[in-house]
Amino acid sequence: MATANEPFYLRYYSGHSGRFGHEFLEFDFRVVDEGRSAVARYANNSNYRNDSLIRKEMCVSSLMIQEIKRIIKESEIMKEDDTKWPQKNKDGRQELEIRLGSEHISFETAKIGSLVDVNESEDPEGLRVFYYLVQDLKALVFSLISLHFKEEEPRWVANSNVDQAHLSYNGATSGTRI
Repeated sequence: MATANEPFYLRYYSGHSGRFGHEFLEFDFRVVDEGRSAVARYANNSNYRNDSLIRKEMCVSSLMIQEIKRIIKESEIMKEDDTKWPQKNKDGRQELEIRLGSEHISFETAKIGSLVDVNESEDPEGLRVFYYLVQDLKALVFSLISLHFKEEEPRWVANSNVDQAHLSYNGATSGTRI
C-alpha cells in the first residue's frame, strides 16, 4: 500500500488539431507540501463557436489523493502495456502519465470513441482498463470542478436574533436548528 508522502503525479491529456485549431482537455494532480496536500490543474480548449481556453486550479487534500491512488491501484493500470493499443491518428490522441511511488507509466493511444473501438483493438483487455480508468478520473475531476467553482456561492447566514442559530440561505430561513 502506498504511503501518504510517496511521490505521486498524474496527468491526462486528450486532444486533436482540426477545423477549430488545437482542441484539448488536460488535467493533472501534483503532490506538494511533503504529501499533506496537492494541486489539481485543469485546462480545456475549444475554439468551437469562439470558445476560449478554460483554466482552473485548486488545492485538494491528502485524502483526495489517497482516493485517486486507490482508484489507480484497483484498476491495475500500472501492469498494462500500450504497445498493442491504437496509435495516435488524425482524430487525435490520449496520454496518461502516472508516477506512483517508484513506479512510472506513460501511455499514448488514439482517442477512443466507444467500447467498440476498445473491443476491436489488438489488446482489448488492457485498453478496457485504460478506458474505464480515464472515465472514472474524468468524472472525479468534473465533480471537483463543479463543487469548487460554482457560479454562485450559497450565502449561509446565522440569524442571531433567535435563541438558537437558524441557517438562512439567500435570506430565507431554512428552519433547521444547529
